Amino acid sequence: MNGVTVVACGVEACPHAAASPHDCDDELRAAIRATPHGVLVRSGCLQGCSTATTSAGATVLVQPCDVHRRPTGPALVMGPLHEPADVAECCAWLRAGAPAPAPSHLVCGVLAG
Repeated sequence: MNGVTVVACGVEACPHAAASPHDCDDELRAAIRATPHGVLVRSGCLQGCSTATTSAGATVLVQPCDVHRRPTGPALVMGPLHEPADVAECCAWLRAGAPAPAPSHLVCGVLAG
């Protein structure tokens, strides 16, 4: 893989992000900085910021791409990242260049492109 774009919730009051380990954002930012051609995009909540949803913890969208930011494969929906071990494993996978396959227990969906 040449690069990766990671989309994460940037809403301060998001109940899902609040359920994530306290250093989740810092670890995610550090992992992206260490990933060649990695980009972190902040968006609205990927779960709709609704407290009615049952998953607790951050959800991130990971899109493999080339050095020009063009997608090279399907986007993976990963999460919820609610345990420190989940965050650490996701970040280690990103630092390694997000090789296939992704940690299957962290992947909750695939968006075909």
